[in-house]
Amino acid sequence: MAPLQDTITHLAERHQPAPSFAPHVTFYSGIDTSVPVEQVKATLKTGLQRWSKECELKALEGEADAVLDLGLDLPTAGTFFFQAIIQPVTEDFTIPAEPSVVDVDTTLSADSPKRTGFEALLKGRQILEQVFEKKPPKPYFPHLSLMYSDKDQQALQAIVDEEFSVPGTGVQQGGKLDVAETVGFSRVTVVACVGKTEEWKEVARFDLEGNEVDQ
Repeated sequence: MAPLQDTITHLAERHQPAPSFAPHVTFYSGIDTSVPVEQVKATLKTGLQRWSKECELKALEGEADAVLDLGLDLPTAGTFFFQAIIQPVTEDFTIPAEPSVVDVDTTLSADSPKRTGFEALLKGRQILEQVFEKKPPKPYFPHLSLMYSDKDQQALQAIVDEEFSVPGTGVQQGGKLDVAETVGFSRVTVVACVGKTEEWKEVARFDLEGNEVDQ
């Protein structure tokens, strides 16, 4: 995900004040900070194991990890700090059912029915709401964040128009950032979101099948 990290870092450095952060799509949030970390990890493990089984998320032959591929819409300006500039996850990006004819990892076996990455993500979210026994108050809006900022929407849209090129033109063509059209995830990270963004801490990391891995 180096190109995405480079984009996030570039935007943060050029349009201050704005923090830098790791590329991510928020999967579940709102867990009370008083809940012990080991309890969070155990519950998450249960949810991920159920998710990977129901959606057949598994590593392909010869691959180390399962990967969830998601389609991304064009960058757009949001309306509040944590959604200042985002790329919404598209609903129609289909996980290919024939690994031999594509150039990206898939998350389903060749004989599995086609499922969109968006559908798999929503299923996982539903399962986490069930195992954590808590449904966050706001509707789930999966997106890739590119910038956190308090700038107004008009200023943010001006940044989008200035910084990004049309998809497929290549990185930094004409001095503009290339737009990612897809992104693949192989890890679910638990982050303690306490204090300022730069003070947030990663406390655990899992693969999509529920196995805890090194951070």
